[in-house]
Amino acid sequence: MTTLSRCTRLVRLVIACGFCALLTGADSSGGAGSSPPQPPPVKRHVLLGVTVAKGDPSTLQLLPPAVIGTIQPGSTADAMGLRVQDLITALNSKSIGSWSDVTSALSAMSPGDIIVITVTRGAKSITLSGTLQARPDHSGDAATPPAASEPPP
Repeated sequence: MTTLSRCTRLVRLVIACGFCALLTGADSSGGAGSSPPQPPPVKRHVLLGVTVAKGDPSTLQLLPPAVIGTIQPGSTADAMGLRVQDLITALNSKSIGSWSDVTSALSAMSPGDIIVITVTRGAKSITLSGTLQARPDHSGDAATPPAASEPPP
């Protein structure tokens, strides 16, 4: 066997081993102790703990789109001092005009993040802050699940 054919066989072997390592995720150096690739971390959803307020159908009174209807006891909203009928006007310095703005902002956050919410309470503007909690079921929207007839907060 010639030197050229030996080199060709060796190159083919090295290429084949490297290709197998790519397919299996093994270390191509052949070293022991290599571990398979880990899946990316799962994004944990946060819980603010509020639902949207509804207007009074008997009087046809409509409320602004980001008014708090309920507050879950023990939630971030409860710890921050948010109240039913507070109108959320800003979340982390971003203007809020609807519940979709609230859920959009919350979906970009993680448990443990600090949240700053500005609300209109009566005639006063109040800024409150707190630490976001993980949503217990780690799924769904970033706020408390709404009742069946409510739009998501």
